Amino acid sequence: MIELAKSVNKQLLVYQNRRWSGDICAAKEIIKSGKLGEIIEVHLRFDRYRPTISAKGFKENELPGSGILYDLGSHLIDQAISIFGKPKKYSIQKGMYRNGTMVDDYAFVHLLFENQVNAFITVSMHVLDIQPGIVIHGTKGSFIKEFCDEQENQLMAGMPPNHPDFGLELKNKEGKLTYIDKNNHTIVERIPSQKGNFNGLFKDVYECIRNDKPFSVCHEEILEQLTILNTK
Repeated sequence: MIELAKSVNKQLLVYQNRRWSGDICAAKEIIKSGKLGEIIEVHLRFDRYRPTISAKGFKENELPGSGILYDLGSHLIDQAISIFGKPKKYSIQKGMYRNGTMVDDYAFVHLLFENQVNAFITVSMHVLDIQPGIVIHGTKGSFIKEFCDEQENQLMAGMPPNHPDFGLELKNKEGKLTYIDKNNHTIVERIPSQKGNFNGLFKDVYECIRNDKPFSVCHEEILEQLTILNTK
């Protein structure tokens, strides 16, 4: 598809909207701030409790792109790559636990990046007690954040993207940042998510098509993600 787009002088743009989720945007800013020191490990989770087979055949039948790793894990792999670049090594473990399932409903991915950064990605339909969606540990501190981006819920409830409350996280969902400052004191801060903005993706689409600017999710990153997702 990439080669076809090039041959007909068209843009091929992939819908990785969760780069614009408020929680991961907040995590990126904390990493950039240096308060965590050198990053050692990052845990990204997408938990659900759906132990029965869904009526959505395109997700449940044994077809290319079906299963929870493609459905949810693809977004978390994209988030990790958007922060740390191309992984040096990776491994995947998938499982099928629901009665009668034809596709994976659990997956775990380990990505090893430059500077020994480890990213651990978990997606599951079997977590009743939902775990923090973002956990980051570095040489100087830790950041723990509940999965909290509300944009999908707001859209499903009928809220338009231009509503002033669109993308705002719910109260008491702030992340916990714990780090050692320059005076060797332990500091604990509550960090709210940035305002989620899926519209940022569509702004990128506009700039790419109208002004020929590079799209945020480049083809090289997508090809790397597909290579990881298709690992047996």
